[in-house]
Amino acid sequence: MSTGLFVGIGSLVVGVIAIIILIFTSFRSLEVNEIGLNYSGITKSVDKDLFTSGIHFLGVGHSFIKYPTTVQTFEFSKSKGSDAPSVRSRTKDGLEVELEISFQYLYLSTELYDLYMQYGQQERLPCMKVAIDILTDVATQYKASQFFFDKEKISGTMQKSLNKTFADFWYATVDYFQLKSIDLPDKYEIAIQETEVMRQDIHKAEAEKSK
Repeated sequence: MSTGLFVGIGSLVVGVIAIIILIFTSFRSLEVNEIGLNYSGITKSVDKDLFTSGIHFLGVGHSFIKYPTTVQTFEFSKSKGSDAPSVRSRTKDGLEVELEISFQYLYLSTELYDLYMQYGQQERLPCMKVAIDILTDVATQYKASQFFFDKEKISGTMQKSLNKTFADFWYATVDYFQLKSIDLPDKYEIAIQETEVMRQDIHKAEAEKSK
């Protein structure tokens, strides 16, 4: 066989291998708890079509921009690994209050294209900062005593305020909210506790009197 024939066969083999590699690298996968947008590294563009879990043929130079389908958490506390420190604010009557809070949100899958176009994949930081502002503001709407006796009401207001902003700007819903701890000045907490004990004693005495 001539040298030219060997060169031709070699080139053909290299070409076939290159085609196989290109085809193989055109496939991308998503896990069960992921959804994705098709991103072209060649044109630097994103398709609006949404892909769910599985193996998909995207094309050469394409990859997935991935988002979770499970709930995501923000935590503001003193715990190691939290997203930010506890939320510090003031009550309506001017007392300092420190709140440990966590909440869970879920991306709206039909809005992920808009989310990416607005923030890229850097939405968590601005989202977290706005969440802190909202929580701080809501805290100022309640008196210190309400943090003892109307905790559920305050939690509901905070979740509702977060949910509205997240739906409008981060294309997500806040599905769960936990007001984990409330820290007010020690003197005030002691006074509230003593008042509550006295109130319970009065109720007890009235009940015994009625008997």
